Amino acid sequence: MGITQYTLQSSHVPTGEEPKIPIEGINITYVWTECFEEVRDSYKLDKNCHILNSLLDKDFKDADLANSLDDIWKTSHDNGRFHLFYGILYHRYKHTCVMVLCSRMLINTVLQEFHDNIYSGNLSEDRTMERIKTCAWWPDWRKDVIKYCHSWVDFKKPIKPLVKDLV
Repeated sequence: MGITQYTLQSSHVPTGEEPKIPIEGINITYVWTECFEEVRDSYKLDKNCHILNSLLDKDFKDADLANSLDDIWKTSHDNGRFHLFYGILYHRYKHTCVMVLCSRMLINTVLQEFHDNIYSGNLSEDRTMERIKTCAWWPDWRKDVIKYCHSWVDFKKPIKPLVKDLV
């Protein structure tokens, strides 16, 4: 089980004044420590994640290193959307900060858990996207969800019986 322990900035508290009770962003997930290790290890094998780890870990500006990111990664990096906590990359969009995945095996596991799992009930594209966007991010994740959901529909279509006239 993972819990986010970082205090969130509250917009209604005047600058310089600490709130009496800090607002804690708590996100409880049923992910084992092994999963986090697997995610960290996958970053070492992916060019973009490895570069982001280097850029964010040392908190230094290296334009050449940042420019070597692929386009979608570079755009998000330039917009300040990536964060690094305990070796895990997070992608922030609006009020959501989710784990970055780069391993196809982990991505397929997330797709399966949020769509095929017995507790998911083979959700529609939209509902699967809603659930995934609160948990994980990877480039073109929406396209992958659509493709996965469509492949599931094609797989589950009933096979038309082959009927031959016996006359």
